[in-house]
Amino acid sequence: MGGAVIWEFAGADTVSPLDQAAVLNNQPATAAPSGAAVTTASASEVVISAVNSQSAITGIYSGNLFTNDSTVDGAGWAHLLTSSTGNYTAQWNQSASGTYSSSTASFKAAGTYSTCDLNQDGSVNIYDVQLGTDMALTPTNCTAPYGQCNTPFVQVVLNNAMGGPCIVPVLNGPASVNFGNVTTGGTSTQTATVTGSGNSSTTITQATVSGTGFSVSSPTLPVTLAPNQTASFTVTFNPSISGAASGSVALTSNSLTPLSIPLSGTGVTATSHSVTLTWTPSTSSNIATYTIYRINSSSSTAPPTPYTSLASIQASTCSGTSCTYTDTNVTAGQSYWYYTTAVNTSNSASGPSNIVQAIIPTP
Repeated sequence: MGGAVIWEFAGADTVSPLDQAAVLNNQPATAAPSGAAVTTASASEVVISAVNSQSAITGIYSGNLFTNDSTVDGAGWAHLLTSSTGNYTAQWNQSASGTYSSSTASFKAAGTYSTCDLNQDGSVNIYDVQLGTDMALTPTNCTAPYGQCNTPFVQVVLNNAMGGPCIVPVLNGPASVNFGNVTTGGTSTQTATVTGSGNSSTTITQATVSGTGFSVSSPTLPVTLAPNQTASFTVTFNPSISGAASGSVALTSNSLTPLSIPLSGTGVTATSHSVTLTWTPSTSSNIATYTIYRINSSSSTAPPTPYTSLASIQASTCSGTSCTYTDTNVTAGQSYWYYTTAVNTSNSASGPSNIVQAIIPTP
């Protein structure tokens, strides 16, 4: 007869999980067998231990930190989740004194390696330098668990392999900034936010803009960003001529990967817009004027009245079948709602006419 236990743990390292393994064979008779001891190399590990005894295992020895998982045919299985490095030994109770054998293994948690330990073997050495070099030469095959795919990072790994600190500053920003259509002579601004990442601070020393019509304003430089800290740059597009324009904002820093943010926009010629309103005159004989009312609103349904008085025209200017008013004070891309009222010679106004909307095109 035999027995087996399967352990399943989340968060273990996926590249080289095994840290330590130990075996004890043909141990002297005892009522409290101790498992083979392991000394862990990292703080957060899982230690599993099994004992095969001459007598039956009845559970974990009082005061031992391990958790008993199973006892089958006199054998025992236990595990422990550690929070610090140290020497760990499981110990069980046996129904009667007897000889025993034991096996113990410890497994590392994911994310417990230096950023420069590219192959996650627990040390930064020539193998990591070689892997970093391969990554820099063939960035499309950058599959190492950690590392930037560029030559500066290889130098960082090399410095660390020679005993230096593994300092990895990285600067991330938007993929691009697009201003769309901007009227020539006009101005449009957008904010580009950059983030320091890596495992050390990133210092930005200069912001340089290229491309006709583009400019950038920044915080007082140099500025140092701790990991996950952000800084905002204001980018402006002020086209003087019509047509597509492109440029970039290049940020000089100690980041391993240079950051250059592409800029684009299109200058468009300003177009004069107007709205012409036409309505049927009142049939009343004593109408003196017509008042036009307007509201600026992007609502898809007419906003509630009253609106602001825009202008007034004499009834005498209307023809027999129509009255007309042209509103030239409108802005591209805006939406307006209008109505009119008829005002008689006693200065009494009628109710609003039907309400109409005018959407001004861009540009």
